Amino acid sequence: MIKREISILLSVVLVISGISIYGCTPEEATESTSKAYGNHRVSSPKDDTLLSDDPMTTTSPTPDPQEEINKKKDAFKRKSVSGIKTKKRTIKKVALKWNKVTDATGYKVYRSTKKKGSYRCLATVTKAAYTDKKAKQRKTYFYKVRAITKINNFTVESGDSKSLKVYVQPINPKTVIIGECFAVALEKERSRMPSYFRYVGRAGMSTYTMLSNNEFSYNGRSVTAFEKAATYKPDRIIFFVGANYSGSINPTKSANLFVKMKKLMSKINPHVQFVVMAVSPWKKDSKYGRLLPSHAKRHLISNAYKKVAKSHKDIYYCGLTAKMEGSNGDLLSQFNGGDGLHWSNYARQWMVKNLRNWCKKYLGTW
Repeated sequence: MIKREISILLSVVLVISGISIYGCTPEEATESTSKAYGNHRVSSPKDDTLLSDDPMTTTSPTPDPQEEINKKKDAFKRKSVSGIKTKKRTIKKVALKWNKVTDATGYKVYRSTKKKGSYRCLATVTKAAYTDKKAKQRKTYFYKVRAITKINNFTVESGDSKSLKVYVQPINPKTVIIGECFAVALEKERSRMPSYFRYVGRAGMSTYTMLSNNEFSYNGRSVTAFEKAATYKPDRIIFFVGANYSGSINPTKSANLFVKMKKLMSKINPHVQFVVMAVSPWKKDSKYGRLLPSHAKRHLISNAYKKVAKSHKDIYYCGLTAKMEGSNGDLLSQFNGGDGLHWSNYARQWMVKNLRNWCKKYLGTW
């Protein structure tokens, strides 16, 4: 037993020194295969496998190309398009834009008429933009975008973007002009106005009465000015705030009543636009002076409606009438129809022209 252990020990020493007791060269000795005795190893020929009880001894695995491809695919699928948007006012066509996605080679654009409905692919584009020219006016659409790329000749799609809701405004919006004498004045210029305009007005009536009382008729029943306007199913309402009997009216109360009428109208058409026209100026010595508030009160009324417009996205404040006012607060002579309050022919034509330009600039259509 002792002789055997001495023999083993001697063999190990000889291998280390490059001399083999088996007649091998030093190189052959180092290529030999291990024969283990407990925790000791002695090599034997033609075995390249290293056996070890040491758990820290590892070998580097060869990377799997398919696994790397799958990782790239999964990473791209987890991406999504962000920042999808369109113009503030969408008329006739829908111009979409979104943020670029890294490594994307293109994008798929989808459209639906319902947010959670079925989305149809409209187009595949290479740029981060697309214009839907087949959208119909007075229709609401929902858009989504996916990014696409090529990985090892396979087409991979990202996740969906958030849906974007878009209402397509009509090119010729059905418009109703509401007001007292100023609405009546514009009705006299019908030949200069679009044929799809309608008018609901009455001279001598206060704005508050027009909003709250049933002073108009429709199909044999009495209705308010806004209820009358609603029968035309308008896309837009232009409201001329009047001054008659408004000296004792609370400006905020009047403006809030207008908002109430606006909400009722929105139930008929949730996309209706409201344009509020500031109170027109007049001359202090007008024969109607007893019916009119002071210039200071007039400005308070206009400012109350202006404040309402700022806090509601579908209400627009138009200050064109301020251009008819002189430095002393009076109605300028070229706009004076002779009694210090009502408009001249020039004033009516001036208003038609400038109101058209204002609507095109701020609303996109007339």
